[in-house]
Parts: sequence; structure tokens; C-alpha cells
Amino acid sequence: MAWITKTITYKVPNQRHSMDDSEGKTSTDVYHGPSKLILWLSKTDKTEGEDYGKNDIMHVWDADDMTERPMPLDCYQVEMDVTESDEMAIRAGMIADKGGHENHEGKGTDEGDGLAEGPIDGLCFKKPKLYEVECGPADQENKIIPDPSHIMEVYAKQDIAIDAYDPATGKWKPLKYRTGTTEDRTDDSVRAIRNGHLSGSDNMFNEDMPAAMKQEWLDWRKKLRDLPEDWKDVPNEFIVFPREPGTIEGRYCTKTDKDDVVWIKDRSDADADALKQIENISNVG
Repeated sequence: MAWITKTITYKVPNQRHSMDDSEGKTSTDVYHGPSKLILWLSKTDKTEGEDYGKNDIMHVWDADDMTERPMPLDCYQVEMDVTESDEMAIRAGMIADKGGHENHEGKGTDEGDGLAEGPIDGLCFKKPKLYEVECGPADQENKIIPDPSHIMEVYAKQDIAIDAYDPATGKWKPLKYRTGTTEDRTDDSVRAIRNGHLSGSDNMFNEDMPAAMKQEWLDWRKKLRDLPEDWKDVPNEFIVFPREPGTIEGRYCTKTDKDDVVWIKDRSDADADALKQIENISNVG
């Protein structure tokens, strides 16, 4: 077997994190990874204290690297042929334990092929673009979001591995769109985060502090106190907490930096098209 490079077309919902795809939107991506995977799935129902339930994917291997080993009694084995369909490539790209658009253990593409650098945490797709989107008070930082049309933003990765397969029919369960529901962005959790920042900074400044430095802390704490009112018209997931004085930019993860962000002023027509996925979200653009 060999690694393959496969251009796939996938459905995109009418709007970000919607279940409705009646408009027939599609996008494309490039899968680069194993042509076949070996999966071990659980035979047993999930019980208290267990991580896996019936038909959950427990282990994944590139079929090339699969060595003979005893399979646990509570598992069964399935082979996934990535070449079978674009839908199968989506599943494989989200669950493969290694992949990416570079030379990975000698199996990747040649230099200069225009593909993204580096295996993306075991994913077999190019990493998504990052976009600055306008939201919230004009004097505060905008939100940075991944491309809402990117495959990892469209489909629910975790859901693919849960109750994934029906051994009686030999069918994989249908792919599901991401809902975008997050427990850490409820009204109560946003307020709790804000309150935590305030209580944690009570002793961060004093009367002996230089006036300019003290004012930075006072301004920051005021933004925190005003946050529920200032951001009330913006969905909670787009709220950007003000940056604590003296800290570095907090909107980027450790694997990227501001040079990777497409800023509002730099958007191309293709970027604008991708961001149509959020055009109906109130006060975000």
C-alpha cells in the first residue's frame, strides 16, 4: 500500500454550524495520507469509568504499518479503504493517527508541490486559513477564526469516532455537521471567566506603581467589567477577552502567528466567498 494524494469534494451547510445544506454548497480539499487504515472498534457497551462504547473506534493504524498483534477480546477489526469515496477520505483524514502535507517518514510529497507544511496533528488535510472578523467594540481586538468552510470546521471530528460503524450491515454511520455548541461559551461561563480575571488581578497594581502602568491595569479591568454590555450583541463564541497588560497577543495558538492571519483589509474574493458562511451571524463580518 502507499500514501495517496486525493482531491475531495464535500458538502458545506448553508451557514456555519447549520444542519441545513439545501443550497447545495460544496468545497474542496486535498487528502494526503494512508490509502488504507486498520481500525479496532469496541464490541461492548460503554459503562461507568470506561472511555469507549459499542462500535467506537479505539485504535487506528496505517495498514502499511500494521504489524501482527493480538487484538483485545472486546474489539473487532475493520479495514477502511480511503480510495472508495470522498466521504471515506473525510473519515480517514479526521481519525488517522498520522498524516499531513510534507515528507512524513518518507511517505509525503516532494518539495514545491504547494501543499501546506507539516503534518497537522495527525490530520491528512491542509491546515485552515485564519481570518480576522469584525465584531465587538471598535476599540477592541477582533476575533480570529478558522476558515468556516474548511473540512475540520464543517464536520464533527469527535462524532466520527463514536458509534462509528454497524457491523451487521458493514456500513459507516453518516457524517454529521458540527453544531458549534460549546459549554465554555454559555452566558454563565463567559461571566465566570470575566469574574476570574477580575478577582485574579485585585493585587496586580498599587499606589506606588508608575501612573502609566497603573492606568493600563485600570483600563483593562474596566473593559472586563463592561464586557457583558459591550459584547451583548455578539454571539458568545466570538467574544474576545481584553488582553492583560504586559502579555503577548492571545488570539493565536502556539502553532501559528499573526503572519498566518488573513486580515480584513487583505481579503481576496476567495476569502470573502469562504466567509459567506458567517454572513448571517449578527454583528460579525
